[in-house]
Amino acid sequence: PFYDCEIFKSKYLNISGWSISSSAVSYDKLRAHLSELDEPDAEFLIKQSCRHLCSSLCYYKAYLPMRNWHDLEKAISHTKSNPERILKNWKCQLIVQSYVTIPKAPSYIIRTVFVAPNGEQLKGIKQ
Repeated sequence: PFYDCEIFKSKYLNISGWSISSSAVSYDKLRAHLSELDEPDAEFLIKQSCRHLCSSLCYYKAYLPMRNWHDLEKAISHTKSNPERILKNWKCQLIVQSYVTIPKAPSYIIRTVFVAPNGEQLKGIKQ
């Protein structure tokens, strides 16, 4: 969902040290580069590249899991339970599903998934 944003591509290329113009980088090249990195490095690159305001809503999409995680912690704390204890070893991940409505103009469904320590996924809030 970020790869079609010129601001994202420009920041990503600058941070990652690529010396080519953002217009020369395709969606497939960016995805391939990210898949070669380990998870912390890929996450760092995406989050740093998304720190801008644009019509693609990059910042909003990148930090959706954090906002949903905070909402979950808040909901658990209202039950008088300890969110840190209950959510120990859980993760919250951004899931992007693309679909094409018009050729060469992909649209996205962005949602979060909460992942239990055993790998079971609980669906988060669909945006």
